[in-house]
Amino acid sequence: MSKDKAAPEAEGQQTAGRPEKEKKAKAPKNEGVRLPLALEWMFTLSKVTVLLLGVSVLILSYLSGSPVWVAFLRSAVAILVVGLILWLITWRMAGGSLKASLAEAERKPAKRGKAEKKPASTVEYKA
Repeated sequence: MSKDKAAPEAEGQQTAGRPEKEKKAKAPKNEGVRLPLALEWMFTLSKVTVLLLGVSVLILSYLSGSPVWVAFLRSAVAILVVGLILWLITWRMAGGSLKASLAEAERKPAKRGKAEKKPASTVEYKA
């Protein structure tokens, strides 16, 4: 066998299961954007609270002598009720944070636009 014939076979074996043209994954535009610390804490605390509440209601219901299905039902209802309440609180906090961020973003260009002068050439844009 010559190298020309062996090379496509070797390449075919290496690329088996992969598309011939690999597309580059585009990085999201807001890759470096992070949520405010208050929202991160609220998301985390609400998840932990709902999880611990569900488990504790399940365990305490079972230990009190309730049948297993009743313990699961109580736990499910507790998770739904507390989860919906915490979701509503988190939703309101996220909405308020978004409004504040949008208001701040609208104020900044207005202040910056008056103070900055426009560059004379396109070379200054690149710098």
